[in-house]
Amino acid sequence: MTFLWYDLETFGRFSRYDRIAQFAALRTDEDLQPVEEPVVLYARLSPDYLPDPLACIITGITPQEVNAKGLCEADFLKAVDQHLSRPGTCALGYNTIAFDDEFIRNLYYRNFADPYRREWADGNSRWDILDLVRAARDLRPEGIVWPQTEDGRPSVKLELLTKANNLEHSQAHDALSDVYATLAVARLIREKNPKLFEWAFTHRTKDRARTLIDLAGRTPLVHTASVHYSEKGNTTLVCPLITDPSRRNIVYAFDLRQDPRDLLTLPEKELRRRMFTPEAELAAEGLTRVALTGIAMNKAPFLA
Repeated sequence: MTFLWYDLETFGRFSRYDRIAQFAALRTDEDLQPVEEPVVLYARLSPDYLPDPLACIITGITPQEVNAKGLCEADFLKAVDQHLSRPGTCALGYNTIAFDDEFIRNLYYRNFADPYRREWADGNSRWDILDLVRAARDLRPEGIVWPQTEDGRPSVKLELLTKANNLEHSQAHDALSDVYATLAVARLIREKNPKLFEWAFTHRTKDRARTLIDLAGRTPLVHTASVHYSEKGNTTLVCPLITDPSRRNIVYAFDLRQDPRDLLTLPEKELRRRMFTPEAELAAEGLTRVALTGIAMNKAPFLA
């Protein structure tokens, strides 16, 4: 098995509509040592698409640059697929499951290719070290400098984390620079917390994640995710309750920091409203959201 560390720069935030500007990747072995030269690819824009100007400002990549350096999207997909679909590849990065992987799926779909096969076929898998970073900060913070925002809140922004720990990150929002920065953070966590790193890696697949779920006994679990944000981090104890009957990869769990009485006593209609109404609207009524969380088994959740 090899790791393919990758990152995208895009012309917008919406994976179904916006397009990829730049793909960068570096393949390493399981010891996180490079085994090939890095790859950087650009995708030309089609005439029917207008990029978000703010994205161009943030990344510094313009339509003129990608049209001069890039491949047409069909050829871009073929080039990217050669790396992502190589047998035995674990593709990963920093927030890749929530962001980059969705752009990649839409790239495949838009070009009449299977958007999921490269994630599981031929011994392949995917991972994302963002929740590992959050878990390291919350559970095993020793040996790493954990940055805060200007107003004192904990932050796991890649550029802040690399700066705080004197890790190389020469150009944030350049895909290859972000790849090297992500790899440096992974090496740091693996050095300081090898057991935590190995645990997260071993349980990255949905089959391994499911082995931790005890619905019959409702055994509490440690869960780290952005949805659990607080001044103390992103980790809490949850009680797994039920598998979503229409989406078998989703397990609903209750955040044990919260009072469960609302969950047990509210009528179904009000329970639904308290789950899906924006927090600001609930706060205006003096209410809080019912602390149910959907844990996606196929998105490399951090559970312990």
